Amino acid sequence: MEEMKGYEPGKKWFHENSLLIKNDEAVLDKVPVEIVKGKKEYSASDGGFITYRGRFFRRDGKLFISLRPILSDYIIFPTGGCEPYSKITTFSVDVSVRGVEIDGVLYHVATLPKDTRYNLSRMLRNEALEYTGAHPYDSKHKRPPCQ
Repeated sequence: MEEMKGYEPGKKWFHENSLLIKNDEAVLDKVPVEIVKGKKEYSASDGGFITYRGRFFRRDGKLFISLRPILSDYIIFPTGGCEPYSKITTFSVDVSVRGVEIDGVLYHVATLPKDTRYNLSRMLRNEALEYTGAHPYDSKHKRPPCQ
């Protein structure tokens, strides 16, 4: 669970994150949820859905992950500029007995539901970390790739 700070004051919104890792490749899926009276309530649109394609790598003995958005719904990216789905962001990764921590979010080992595992595995096979232009954020308003 990744807290969505300042999203809607007075309410507790989170992204429920699922991270599928195979070898040094990954898919990170973020689904918005609100906590109401201690229970999760899934939203049809609030908070936005976003999925990233990732790759782990080592540099100077430290572990990192590069993430690129590959799919989104109800997410607003800035207008103009470069293609949002081409932007790769790199984060340091900490691995401990508690789990894997990426950008302040701790991921624990868990068994994903069969349909979730299938969908994330399919994205892992079909989407490269490198942006190819095949699936732009907005096909009507093409933008150049980010540098």
